[in-house]
Amino acid sequence: MKEELYKLIEEENTDKICEMIQGDVLDSMDNEEVKRVFRLLMQLRNLEVIDALAKRSRYFPPEMLDIEIHNHNDKDFVANVLSKYGKKFRFKDPDVAGVLFETACKAECLSMLNFLLGKGLAEWEYPRLISGSEKLLPIVEKIRVAGLHPDTIVTFFVEAAISDQCEKRIQNLMNLGFKITTVNSEGKTAVDVLRSGIEAFPYSKDKKGQQEKLKDEQGLKTLQRFSSLAG
Repeated sequence: MKEELYKLIEEENTDKICEMIQGDVLDSMDNEEVKRVFRLLMQLRNLEVIDALAKRSRYFPPEMLDIEIHNHNDKDFVANVLSKYGKKFRFKDPDVAGVLFETACKAECLSMLNFLLGKGLAEWEYPRLISGSEKLLPIVEKIRVAGLHPDTIVTFFVEAAISDQCEKRIQNLMNLGFKITTVNSEGKTAVDVLRSGIEAFPYSKDKKGQQEKLKDEQGLKTLQRFSSLAG
């Protein structure tokens, strides 16, 4: 029976897949195989299949979110899954919450981001917002800066500095009350962290790698300039 399901997945026969899911095919699998099957089914990018899974499963494994997002259609599909079935994941588990937050940033799923933010979950992932698309910036505005751990604030500025809109994103944070001179639990500022990161990162020697290094170095200079002005 399992072999038949794998064959149907390979053929992308979603109607037959839905029929099999409603049976007991998942019951014959161990935990690791269930995770693998969920990942494969997610990659079909078919909401009817996910609907069938939701009716048959109490919880969704976070591993199913290990999916490439290449275009707007992919974003819309993943965002729909998160919006409709986000509570199917064990979101109170810190690791799961982190995966949900990271995926929601990639898919620009504002409903999931607002949900996790409202629950105070996955704070360490919040800095992803500032280096994401313009659609994510309103979420940053909802964050209570006074309640953030200093490590998170420092990471926000590092992420802003290496983003495509470095100067604008750093200014956005400062306008929202983020202090650029914040020191993390290791006694380091955002400038210190980014400088160390650039020194340690193994940039490739090809043109792309050197362009990436130059971009990060320019981000560091911008961060240093803002920091010196903040005194």
